[in-house]
Amino acid sequence: MDRLSLTRLPAVAVLAAAVALSCTADPSAIFEDLGLIGAGLDYPHSPEQLARRREADYRPCLNAYARVDAAKRRLFAWGHERALQRTLETIAAACSEAEVEIACQGAVSALAFFSSSEDDTAIRDFLSNAPPAVVARMYGLDGAWLSNRHDPALWRAWIDQSGQLSAEDKEALQRRLDAGKRSEF
Repeated sequence: MDRLSLTRLPAVAVLAAAVALSCTADPSAIFEDLGLIGAGLDYPHSPEQLARRREADYRPCLNAYARVDAAKRRLFAWGHERALQRTLETIAAACSEAEVEIACQGAVSALAFFSSSEDDTAIRDFLSNAPPAVVARMYGLDGAWLSNRHDPALWRAWIDQSGQLSAEDKEALQRRLDAGKRSEF
């Protein structure tokens, strides 16, 4: 086997594993892997940090990034609308538990991938009908997805009118809207 073949072998193995998992993995596994984004488990939070980790060949970070990237691809293999629906279904199920599961963290973090006007409408509709405990856990876990909204003015109005949020929660969420968009990579 030549040197070029050896360097491609790991990428091919990762791709084959991702394809196999997309067919067999249950949705909670996808969201558990996406939970690495917000759990602080060696996940790089900027392209610059990822570049430094690649240069240093820091395996824990690179492995976490590969898991999240593969999970995102598996999520969107269902198509955009179905991926959003599965994300919201996972939030409803995993974020309703007394002890927050990593799948809840991953599903909430995944909301950052859905930032169109139509996505925002679906998310606001979901939040309007979700139990207060689910809404509280969503905002308590990771509000970074909120800084990636298509029309912050519509979110401000929704937050102001929400009967599920305390005055302190509303103020905190308004600040998150003002945080600006995070880079996606």
